[in-house]
Amino acid sequence: MLKEGIKEEIDAAIEEAVFLEKAPDKNALLKHDLGFDSLSLVELIAGFEERFVIQFDESDLDPQNLETVDDIYQLITRYVEEPGE
Repeated sequence: MLKEGIKEEIDAAIEEAVFLEKAPDKNALLKHDLGFDSLSLVELIAGFEERFVIQFDESDLDPQNLETVDDIYQLITRYVEEPGE
């Protein structure tokens, strides 16, 4: 499960990237609902790597697997949560 502080940081980065006034719904589609294109999605992911001091495995960055805000939550959870949490 995603820690609340981490979720808030993810939401804030998404809000900033696409100029939202409130946190996105976890089921929002990144491209269709929020307006991300390929470049802005790459920039978002790179920003998460910097923000959380992590490096995503290339196999985790398939755009077909990153369609919703919740997909982003799940991806980051795999890298920042401690085992067993």
